Amino acid sequence: SLWAEHIGRIEDCFKDPESLECVKYVNGVAEDNWKRYTADEFTRPLQGHILKYPMEVDVDGNVKPLAGHESFPDVGGVVEGCPSLFPHKWTT
Repeated sequence: SLWAEHIGRIEDCFKDPESLECVKYVNGVAEDNWKRYTADEFTRPLQGHILKYPMEVDVDGNVKPLAGHESFPDVGGVVEGCPSLFPHKWTT
């Protein structure tokens, strides 16, 4: 399963990946990994290699970076991106 590969373990809910149980499990792992990745001090290794993307969507559908995470830790790239001189069709 794709989730087993990304999370590094096998769970029963992966047999039904569209289930709410599976979605909540995967989102929980991704959220926990993001907190570990952005923590000031190392506590324990990440579980697999899945992270929450540092964006949030408000009730009106507006998308913005998570508060305090406007750029990616350790690499500095902005989460939201920036305007480009390249035509849109070249970058999508």
